[in-house]
Order: sequence, then structure tokens, then C-alpha cells
Amino acid sequence: MMLFAFYTLSVVLFDIFVNILTHNLAEPAYEADVAQLEYKLVAGEHGLIIRVKGFNHKLPLLFQLIIDYLAEFSSTPAVFTMITEQLKKTYFNILIKPETLAKDVRLLILEYARWSMIDKYQALMDGLSLESLLSFVRELKSQLFVEGLVQGNVTSTGSMDFLKYVVDKLNFMPLEQEMPVQFQVVELPSGHHLCKVRALNKGDANSEVTVYYQSGARSLKEYTLMELLVMHMEEPCFDFLRTKQTLGTFRSSRDEQKPFPLLSSASEDRA
Repeated sequence: MMLFAFYTLSVVLFDIFVNILTHNLAEPAYEADVAQLEYKLVAGEHGLIIRVKGFNHKLPLLFQLIIDYLAEFSSTPAVFTMITEQLKKTYFNILIKPETLAKDVRLLILEYARWSMIDKYQALMDGLSLESLLSFVRELKSQLFVEGLVQGNVTSTGSMDFLKYVVDKLNFMPLEQEMPVQFQVVELPSGHHLCKVRALNKGDANSEVTVYYQSGARSLKEYTLMELLVMHMEEPCFDFLRTKQTLGTFRSSRDEQKPFPLLSSASEDRA
């Protein structure tokens, strides 16, 4: 995982960068796919996540290939245009679906540092240039914090070789300021609060209702009881809402990455 400092516009440029890098790797990494090696590049909230999986004696070759293309990143105007157009469709599809829009709005309320999908879509629609992307990538690679996790039949020396290759190939400077990854949410004031957002797709008869309960920090025992509560709620709620009332779907979950145990349920109905 590589950590960067992100700002509103840079989040969109970062998405474009990861998509182009994935596109650039499609052909050279094809033989790795045939050899049953797997890789995935993820534009995470705090940086680039590179995942590789497969036979341990060949895995370093795939990892080195990815780092090589990262170090020598480039793009043609045609590829840049193609990826930005694809990303516009991706952003738009997220915005017109009630369930994904509801999740984006909820996280926008709860998280301290988050950029809404509508802002990202607007920034993309305003227009970005290939030169701005290449400048962003150069700046991004100049200062990094790199960490990794190796699991499986790999020696400690082999694990260190992965990190050493990243450091030697990218030749970056450390971050000027330490950026610890912290998962924090806003502590909502007590009481009932309502956030109502119009659907962007007026032709879609579906709507999303999310009921969100914030309980605050809990003990391990209380956390376990909450998990049991969720399990007991799922089947009867699904049966009542979906089977008997035909209102759509019911989902209940707990936000795993936040310090406040959160319980949410959502139902989708058709007008």
C-alpha cells in the first residue's frame, strides 16, 4: 500500500491514473494471467493498493512488472480520453442508482474527509488534461510511504525483496508530514435527524430509505451482541419487507472500519 496526500481534484486524477495503469498492464500481464497469477490495483481511500496472488516462485516477476509500469507511467491522448469517458459513465451510474447514492450521502455526513461523488463527477465534466494527469503522477511518485503484507510460502528475505524493489525502482522521498491512516466518523448529536435527497434519475421509480443507528464505542461483549442482533433481524425483516410487502430488499450491516459500532438497515421500494 502506498499512501498519498489527497485533495478534491487529485482524487479524480488518482482514479484516472489507476485506471490507465490497469489498462497499460492488460497486455504485458496477460501471460501471468495464463500462468494463474492474479493481480489487482485498487484506488483506495488513502492510496494505491497493489495485490498479487499466485505461485510464490513466479510472483516477484509479476510484482516487478507492475512496479516497472508504475515507475515509467505514461499515457497517449487516445487512452486518456477513453479512460476519462469510461470514468464519467462509472461516476454517473453510481449517482443514478438510489442505493449507491444513499451510501455516498451517508458516508459524506459521517466521515471527516470525504469528497462526494457529485463533486468528483463535476470535476471530471469540467474537463481535465493529459498534462495535468502526468504532472499529478510525477508529484505523487516523488513522496511516498510504502508498506506491505506478505502471506504464504515466502521467506523473510523474499518479503524484503518486494519492498526493496519498490524503493529502488521508484526512488522516492519520504512524506514531509506523517500521515497515519485513521478511520474516524462524526459523532452525531442525540435525537432524530433526517437527510432527504432527490434522485438524479427522474425516470427511476426505485427509492432508497436508510435507517442509521449510531451506538458509540462498545465493549467486545456488546459488539458481539450487536452482531447477533443483526443476524436475528435479517431473516424476519427480509421476509416481511420482501416476501409479504414486496417492497424490495432489506440489508443490515455493521460498519467494520470505524471506531463507532454502527448498525444500519435499508429498504428499497417502488413508487
